[in-house]
Amino acid sequence: MGSSHARKGGGYSESHAREGGGYSERQGSPRDLIVGLDVGSTTVKAVVVEPADLRILWTDYQYHESRQPERVLALLQAIEAAFPDSSFRIFATGSGAAALAPYVGAKFVQEVNALALAVEASHPEVNSVIELGGQDAKAIIWLEGPAGSRRKLTSMNDKCAGGTGAVIDRIAQKLGLSHEELAAFHFFDAKLHQVAGKCGVFAETDINSLQKQGVPPDELIASLMEALVQ
Repeated sequence: MGSSHARKGGGYSESHAREGGGYSERQGSPRDLIVGLDVGSTTVKAVVVEPADLRILWTDYQYHESRQPERVLALLQAIEAAFPDSSFRIFATGSGAAALAPYVGAKFVQEVNALALAVEASHPEVNSVIELGGQDAKAIIWLEGPAGSRRKLTSMNDKCAGGTGAVIDRIAQKLGLSHEELAAFHFFDAKLHQVAGKCGVFAETDINSLQKQGVPPDELIASLMEALVQ
């Protein structure tokens, strides 16, 4: 990443950059660092790690509001500013990464493969994973093979937004809930109501009906989450 990027405007979240710990890692000689980018349908995530031990040095997570290239550039500018004496190897995944990877010198990794690699490296005991993206859902199942080997079966639904983050975002917006308020809810003891989980339109219809009956937002969101999981 060129030094000219660091001098231009960023528009990134400085609080996230400071919390990520990057500013405490500037001392010492120049070094190579690994940057991971996830350019999704609704958000962009970035992480900087130390190659030797994969220690996380810096992270950020932002909604791109349909401005993927601009948000990616801002995050890369923030990373370059946080580690001015370092060089970077960038790996990019997510639905928007294939088009942007060549422009930032990144290696593209298909998102299901990236998810499988991360699970196999960090949680080798896991047998199945379900990941809900902004507008798609992915499922991976590991099956035991001969001599302790494992093979994986993968499935991805990118044809319908039902059961994905887009449904959650849309209903939270309808209920007037911010992302911070949504994240603060606790669902362990919330009363659950019947909500259709396979179709976003039907789920929204059920939520509308329950809201008219006076069901509070925490119970509505808990019921939606339960429906999506089921």
